[in-house]
Amino acid sequence: MFEEIKERVDIEQAARFYGVEFARGHMAHCPLHVDNTPSMSFRNGRFKCFSCGEGGDVIDLVAVLTGLSIKDAAKRISDDFGLGLGQGHRPTRREQSTAERERAKKHAFSLWWHGAYNILARYRRFLALCKEGFRPRAPGEEVVGDFYIALRELDLVDYLLDLLSFGTDDERVFIYQHYGNEVRELAKKFGYQSIGRAVG
Repeated sequence: MFEEIKERVDIEQAARFYGVEFARGHMAHCPLHVDNTPSMSFRNGRFKCFSCGEGGDVIDLVAVLTGLSIKDAAKRISDDFGLGLGQGHRPTRREQSTAERERAKKHAFSLWWHGAYNILARYRRFLALCKEGFRPRAPGEEVVGDFYIALRELDLVDYLLDLLSFGTDDERVFIYQHYGNEVRELAKKFGYQSIGRAVG
């Protein structure tokens, strides 16, 4: 089963599927530490981080990213990619097609929430500048409305950024359902045609 997974699942495709952010070419930001300069390389079906030293094949990568054992990581890959390994039968075309659609949906949602995070982070910087720029400098000085907007919005944006960074998939779906329109409008204000284009 392990060798078949390595042969059938492209490591870069799997890395993207499980949330690794690629910068250029075969280089990505290592998700195992703060990595401002992309230090994770993908070559010949293997990955290697030149910063923290972590490396291995696609199963090792998924095990590290998900906190699963090697055996459970292999099963997870088989399930997520519709391989049907270890189940006593090969998946039918219909099962493969269903798994492919699920993968595409998960990938699209991953792009959405990474883009939403970048847009909200940019908005947060703008609000922080407003808060500082419009705050009263002397007692009795008139307070500009933008100062109050910044104060009100900052807490909400911080909350949403926390959920996007550390929340569960269900919490990210909650943001999509309840704040998706607001994030879409912010994306337009910042010149993005779609939220997915804000990734990277």
